[in-house]
Amino acid sequence: MEQQDNRTCSNEEFPDSPLAVPSCTPSRMVARAPELGEQTDEVLKEFGFGADEIARLRDAKVV
Repeated sequence: MEQQDNRTCSNEEFPDSPLAVPSCTPSRMVARAPELGEQTDEVLKEFGFGADEIARLRDAKVV
């Protein structure tokens, strides 16, 4: 198991990689998983939504 800090719960444990390749460097987590909704703005921007549109969606509690 590998420990990783999280914004809501500290020291969460995640299973190690199930793949074992003896000639390779052992795997490790390099970044934490995003929190729910953490990347919403970035995703909406990628789909062409502007800052004003995203703000209206937030005001309407859509996102």
